[in-house]
Amino acid sequence: TKASEASASATAAAGSASTAGTHATNAGNSATAASTAATNATTAAAVGRAAGNGVIVVLDLSATTDADPGAGKVRPNNAALASATMLYVDDADNYGNPIGSWIDTLDDSTNTIRGQIVIKNSANDALAVFNVTGAVVTGTGYRKVPVAYVGGSGTFANNAVLGFSFARAGDKGTNGTNG
Repeated sequence: TKASEASASATAAAGSASTAGTHATNAGNSATAASTAATNATTAAAVGRAAGNGVIVVLDLSATTDADPGAGKVRPNNAALASATMLYVDDADNYGNPIGSWIDTLDDSTNTIRGQIVIKNSANDALAVFNVTGAVVTGTGYRKVPVAYVGGSGTFANNAVLGFSFARAGDKGTNGTNG
């Protein structure tokens, strides 16, 4: 009988150890899930903040060449945004939505300054403002937008998620008579 009771006790102890191991594994999985959820929430908040500021694009500072910057990206022709005179904008936003037709409208005003582009960094709320100064040119898979830097604040890093928005200037009025 004592052997039978000892065997039952050993079986119960093994079962308790197994249950404890399962609980430890579940706790570890919960911690991992919580960490992933926190990371996803931070990313969603940054993208949401950028989305409130226009079309979502990613800044490409890895090159300054006149070429398609890549899917969902915008590239200045100078890594120092204050010195940029051209923005190369992919024909799609960061989610693959087509924006080429919209970019084509950035030069529709007959004014010398066609309007203003505002890019806002979702990570640190840095912003840069550019005047659109001429006609948008179509490249293969991207648009070339002539710009002049107006001002801004903060810093931008390569691959920063940006809100990209545009405010159109009114058309040039007719000249009055000379008096």
